[in-house]
Amino acid sequence: MSNKSVLKNRFIALSGIDGSGKSTQIELIRDYFNRDGKKVIYLWTRGGSTPGINALKEFARRIAGSKLPPSGHSKKRDQMLATGWVQRVWITLAILDLVRIYVFSIRWWLLRGNIVLCDRYLWDTYIDFKIMFPNIKIVSN
Repeated sequence: MSNKSVLKNRFIALSGIDGSGKSTQIELIRDYFNRDGKKVIYLWTRGGSTPGINALKEFARRIAGSKLPPSGHSKKRDQMLATGWVQRVWITLAILDLVRIYVFSIRWWLLRGNIVLCDRYLWDTYIDFKIMFPNIKIVSN
């Protein structure tokens, strides 16, 4: 099997805490594939902070005005996210957007012969959700 056939249609995800070297490794991997003439799509994902969710939040802020807190941490945001139904809606929308990305977008890019390089993956989001919403069961056993 040639080196070129081994490297075709690859999905590579790096996970780890901030400062663990993910960005350094991502640059090295991207450079390697670019030198080989491969198209690399870089994707950063974090549940609740994807472009789709950010667009929904911006739209909701335009509609609701000052009823919704601005982006970033604040007392008003923490109070709003302490409400059970808000937590469930937020998590559901975040997961649906991740499904859109991981099930449809990434597969489309791979079918087109691209290499997809992800900074963070689903386990990172799972950990974030468990920290943000410790009373909500995210995955059933």
